[in-house]
Amino acid sequence: MFDVITTLILILCVAAVIACQLLLCFMVKSKILRLLPSIALVILTAFFSYKTAVAVGWDGIGYLFLAMLSAIMLGVSCLCWIAFGIVKIVKKRRSKKNITE
Repeated sequence: MFDVITTLILILCVAAVIACQLLLCFMVKSKILRLLPSIALVILTAFFSYKTAVAVGWDGIGYLFLAMLSAIMLGVSCLCWIAFGIVKIVKKRRSKKNITE
């Protein structure tokens, strides 16, 4: 039962990051606001990694899992940025193609 709940939590977290990051990338003009989820996830990953290194006893394992979860969400955020970049490049090429025709 624990594995099912953990998997559902991971899926919901990743889906929330995908939705938030893509919504910000395509709807918001400010680059700082677009980077906000990525910056927050970098800070979280660094914090939990630090806490993993300095924790004594079994606490380190909990921080390790939290660091891995935030690193997975950071990777998903990076994939959203790659998708956003590809869409931008395709739009620029299509607009250049329409201008030259």
